[in-house]
Amino acid sequence: MSNLAPAVIVYEKRPRWEAELKRHLAADRLVVRPCRSGADLLELCRAMPGSVAVIDLAVGAEAALHCLEQALLRRLGSLPLVISPSSARDLEWPLRELGALAVLPDTARGESVARLCRMMLNAARSVVAIASRR
Repeated sequence: MSNLAPAVIVYEKRPRWEAELKRHLAADRLVVRPCRSGADLLELCRAMPGSVAVIDLAVGAEAALHCLEQALLRRLGSLPLVISPSSARDLEWPLRELGALAVLPDTARGESVARLCRMMLNAARSVVAIASRR
């Protein structure tokens, strides 16, 4: 896969956030790509540097931590956002230490998650634009 434009990549066990984010980000013409395995997530992040990687902790804490660790080690340039149940609050700092830029509760509204994805992509684009001017 060649480098593609940044997107929102959603790694979840069951479709929930994919549809929500597609609905809320359609007007922005942002691509929302689903995946159901950690390997797929890492490959999509490699192919689309600068993408927001939405990881639903329902995939399993071990799988989520492994993906974050691998993305960090491989320097994939993804922007991880983790959605976590309140029962997993004790994982917030390990998630952040492995690169999660945000950890949201699984009760978050789709509109709020979409807004954060939009902000993260815009901030990343601004950094790239500034760096390219130098």
